[in-house]
Amino acid sequence: MPASEDDDLALPFGELAAKYREEFPAMPGYQLDLELESLTTSLYIFDRNYHDLKKLIDFYCLDPKAEFLQYVTRAGATTWRPRSPRGARP
Repeated sequence: MPASEDDDLALPFGELAAKYREEFPAMPGYQLDLELESLTTSLYIFDRNYHDLKKLIDFYCLDPKAEFLQYVTRAGATTWRPRSPRGARP
């Protein structure tokens, strides 16, 4: 008597996966699933890089603790002076 699909449903997932291991790559959605998974990973990495870069730029531009970094990176700067408060004229 041939095995039916109902028999497959009774198998634990691990056994079912082992049974069809060689057939999975030939299934129509398998390659698409792999490509979508790699795209998801790329999007996650892009998103994390964006947030890290935004955090760094905000720190550099807005945080008073970053004033010294701005002095170090300016070409030809000879003396360091703290920024004047916003709106104040030097």
